Amino acid sequence: MTDKILQSIEDTKGMYYRLILLVGNQEEFKPLAETLTKEMDVTAVNVNLELSRQLLHKTSRQRKLGLAKAMQEIIGESEPVLLKHIDILFDVDLGQDPLRLLESLSRNKTVVALWNGHIDDGKLVYAEPGHPEYRSYNTKDLIVIDLSTETH
Repeated sequence: MTDKILQSIEDTKGMYYRLILLVGNQEEFKPLAETLTKEMDVTAVNVNLELSRQLLHKTSRQRKLGLAKAMQEIIGESEPVLLKHIDILFDVDLGQDPLRLLESLSRNKTVVALWNGHIDDGKLVYAEPGHPEYRSYNTKDLIVIDLSTETH
């Protein structure tokens, strides 16, 4: 599994968006994140924790307007960067399109994000239909590794 991810990192070099989405659930993420941080020699960024710290004392409007900049600061200069616990990006009060935000972050560096969701009929899904944070994206033009179909 890690070989496939590391190969995907290599494959993104020279691409417009250098985003790799690892799609699965929290049980799959923890051991994978630990392995990747060792093999990639980077620290995994807990987006929920770091973004909450940065946005805690801001107004709702400041949070919406400052989210992208805060994310840039959080990921810093690391290359590649591994983002885990990204659920806060889906918060409807932040008014963001999580995939577009991740893509913009991956414009100048390789971003590997652990996406807590699933692939359904060629669609990248977060949450369930009817849930306020529900999102569904076409996987065309995305680098997606579905952890539920991969052997570990």
